[in-house]
Amino acid sequence: MTSDVSDIDQFDRLLRYLWVGEMSINVETVRRGAALSRSYPPDTAMTERFDDAQAAAKEAELGLWLPTACTRRSHSGHRRVDVRRPGGTTTRISTGNGS
Repeated sequence: MTSDVSDIDQFDRLLRYLWVGEMSINVETVRRGAALSRSYPPDTAMTERFDDAQAAAKEAELGLWLPTACTRRSHSGHRRVDVRRPGGTTTRISTGNGS
């Protein structure tokens, strides 16, 4: 694990980048379309890598970017995804501004 500028966020959560050898788990999760790239200054050391990974996931239509994954949009244009988890619980994820 490595850190950026901040040690914790406003909710006292530990902020870390996760690594397995040279591979960033954070980047890999975004690259597979299972997470979104978001930047929260001052913690921006990996922003370009996250943005590149998200662009690749969009291009390949992976995960959240699969055309059938986001079937509804809110009034604000945000794409919403309902993720069904084992046991039947559902979590709603917003993909940002719909782009």
